[in-house]
Formats: sequence, C-alpha cells, structure tokens
Amino acid sequence: MFTAGTKTTKTILLADDENMVREIVTMLLERLGFVVISAVDGNDAVDKFYMHKDHIDMLLFDVTMPGKNGKDAYDTIKKTKPDMKVLFMSGYAENIVSNKYLQEKGVYFLQKPVSSEILFEKINEILGASQ
Repeated sequence: MFTAGTKTTKTILLADDENMVREIVTMLLERLGFVVISAVDGNDAVDKFYMHKDHIDMLLFDVTMPGKNGKDAYDTIKKTKPDMKVLFMSGYAENIVSNKYLQEKGVYFLQKPVSSEILFEKINEILGASQ
C-alpha cells in the first residue's frame, strides 16, 4: 500500500482540464512518492503518453474535457498499450461512463468529488493488481 513517505517507481499520467484539480491531485500523489505527468486535456495526455509510454504505469483521466475527452484519449492510448490501466473520474453522473467501459479489464471509475483516502485506495487496488 502506498502511504506518505513511501518510495515508488510508479508513474501516473493525470489528465484533467481543471487546473486546481490537477494541481491538488498531483501534489497528493507526489507526496505518496508517485511520479506524475500532468496533462491539460485528452490531446495533451495522448501526446505525453507517447513521449513517456515506457514509464507510465497508470492513467488517471477526467471523463469530460474539451477537445479529446478522457474516454477517447484512453481509446487512442490502448491501441499502443492494450493492457494500460485507467481510472476515470467525473463530477457528472456515473452513467456518463458507459457500462461497456467499466466492464473492460483495467478500467475503473470514481465519482468526483472523491476523498484522498478513497482515491489512494483505488490506486492501490489498480497498481497492486498489476504487480
């Protein structure tokens, strides 16, 4: 389990169009020892994925973003890395992420707002399953 002060070599690609959310989540994850690559939207996330694809262990994407949304960015990324794990987050109703996506192996969802404890538990679950 990852806790404050834990050293990890895990890298998370975070994409959220809200600056404050991106900054807070980045700070929290870095405090736990994760390397965070931050993207402002889906297009930026895809670009950063291709620049760092060999080092990214997990995606943490907002579902709804201008331009390329989180689901479309994930679809693009999984063409290159089909086993990539993703945690979608959204402030909208859970049904915005279709059941088809939630049934795929390696796809997870959290409703915003989410506490840091629940976020960390879900990340532990996801990354623990990939070790």
